[in-house]
Amino acid sequence: MKFKSRRDPITTIAIWLTAGLIFLPVFTRELISFFIITPICAMLLWCWFQTDYTVEGTEIGIRCGPFRKRVQIAEIKRIEATRTLVTTFSLGLSLKRIIIHYGAGYSLVEISPQQQDEFIKAVTAINPHIELPGLADPKPR
Repeated sequence: MKFKSRRDPITTIAIWLTAGLIFLPVFTRELISFFIITPICAMLLWCWFQTDYTVEGTEIGIRCGPFRKRVQIAEIKRIEATRTLVTTFSLGLSLKRIIIHYGAGYSLVEISPQQQDEFIKAVTAINPHIELPGLADPKPR
């Protein structure tokens, strides 16, 4: 099952304004700026157009531009909601994210599936022992 990333106005404005910086060297005529700004803008746009989450088999595949991550669903301990601006390393395009705690330690990843309830249902169908503090119980009855 594939889930697109949610996009909110704040991240939309931030990404597109930053990507718009690619035109700055045209006006300032600084070639060095072009070589610094262009890769940053390209990466941001890559993230914008290619961020999604896939639940397949026993793992979650996370893709955000050039960044890739796989999380074993059996290792997930807890999923919780967050809306904070302060983040560790978020692989989502929205402030409305979920934090997935997994593994034996403090491993976590923040993502923002557009259909958050459906995503959680898909994951908890595979691992019903996942704690969901502060989230409605999406488990099918």
